[in-house]
Amino acid sequence: MEIDIFPVPSAKGVHRYIGTSFLGLLIITYIVGAYKIAQQLIGEDKELLCFLVTIPIFIGGYAVFVLLLHGIKQCLYAYFKSNRKELNNRAD
Repeated sequence: MEIDIFPVPSAKGVHRYIGTSFLGLLIITYIVGAYKIAQQLIGEDKELLCFLVTIPIFIGGYAVFVLLLHGIKQCLYAYFKSNRKELNNRAD
């Protein structure tokens, strides 16, 4: 099973643009948050060093975020696969 780096849903029309813009806003917010964390760790007067520290914070945090989403997806897949008959009986 593959891990999507940018999990954009494959919708058509306006929904695709809404999902893409939401993902872009999420990434920009996360970059700003990583920069603020780097400022608190290093100090506000060292801008270049803060920028350089922001890059590994962003990459590491985003990797953890993607792995967390992948784990949730796998757990939900296993749950619905094992309880398929029971859930279909409830739907009927």
